[in-house]
Amino acid sequence: MRGALAGAALLLALAACQEKLTSPADCPSICPGGKQAVLDTVLEATPFGDSTFVGYVGRGAGSGLVLATGLPIGDSRGLVRFAPLGDSISLSDTARAITSVDSVTFTIGLQVRDTLMPSLRVLLYRMPATVDSTTSFAATDPLFADPANLVDSIAVPDTMHNGSLRIVFTAADLAKLAIAPADSGVLALGLVVHGPQPTGLRVSANGGTVPPTLTRFVHVNVADTTLAKQPQVRGAFLTTYVNPSAPPGLDPDPGLLTIGGAPSARSILRFTLPPLIRDTATIVRATLELVPAAPIAGVPDVSDILEARPIVADLGKKSPVDGTLFTDVLLPDGSSDTVRIEVTRFAARWQGVGRRPAGLFLALTPEGSTFGRVAFNSTRSAVGRPRLRITYQLPFPFEKP
Repeated sequence: MRGALAGAALLLALAACQEKLTSPADCPSICPGGKQAVLDTVLEATPFGDSTFVGYVGRGAGSGLVLATGLPIGDSRGLVRFAPLGDSISLSDTARAITSVDSVTFTIGLQVRDTLMPSLRVLLYRMPATVDSTTSFAATDPLFADPANLVDSIAVPDTMHNGSLRIVFTAADLAKLAIAPADSGVLALGLVVHGPQPTGLRVSANGGTVPPTLTRFVHVNVADTTLAKQPQVRGAFLTTYVNPSAPPGLDPDPGLLTIGGAPSARSILRFTLPPLIRDTATIVRATLELVPAAPIAGVPDVSDILEARPIVADLGKKSPVDGTLFTDVLLPDGSSDTVRIEVTRFAARWQGVGRRPAGLFLALTPEGSTFGRVAFNSTRSAVGRPRLRITYQLPFPFEKP
């Protein structure tokens, strides 16, 4: 009898501990009540808290030289002035006179181009040895128009998207690069892009990966004939480009946010987060939305890059940015669509104790080497003002059942 009662008690205990695998969980004593809230909101940028600042990176001070012909952004031409080429070479700590020149090689890096444009060429023109960073488009325009100044051209292979462009001058062609005594060994060249249709490309400036280089292979006056042939290498003393004043619509407008160009322009945006989001919520996603004030002008099949970086301290034009945190997006030529940039990682730093200012800087990269300027609507615009679309979660509401 006792055994039967013990068996029945054991069966009842096992039945009480069984999980209900085919029915919803039943744990009213341990599960908290309430539901997780995921919400969306749209915040416009702080009124009059956005500004454009100009003067960060000038022509030639960036990584590239902009060449363009026949485009709405205006013609743009490169200028390269090399360090002086002397009439002797130091060999074994002794200056050795150059007796003859065998060849001259000019090399420059191609950074980006319209890949759909065939038969591109970079035309080389002789320029005065006096060209400098202040030389204007108007001053050089007659020089580029004079066929007598055309030295040669470099063909850009249709399959080349980037890499090194190179041309070698030998024999009679060396006379094209002859340097007048009055120029004290200084050679300067102008660069123009040429194609079957209006187009553009970017080549390396001194800050690029393949900067302009001039190499002369010369013979020197030395007894040891194995040392008679020597290279004489010169880098560029000056790299810059010239273009006329920006076409209408691209000049900085105080009512818009203008970004890019040279000297480069940046724009700052500020936002005011509601206390609920700033102090309590978890930001799941934050997307910055910008509306172009006019179609984006550039080079067909080439996109400039819009970059956003959070500011560390709000000091206006000189606000320092986080050098390790950024996000970017391509800006296709001719587009008028709303530009969206994910800034979720930025927004997380705008919350809690020790939070940073809720602001960011916008720039076109590579700075000082972009094909044009881009203008977006600002907080002063009637429509299409900058805004931040935020998805956020509120703390879980632990409630008693």
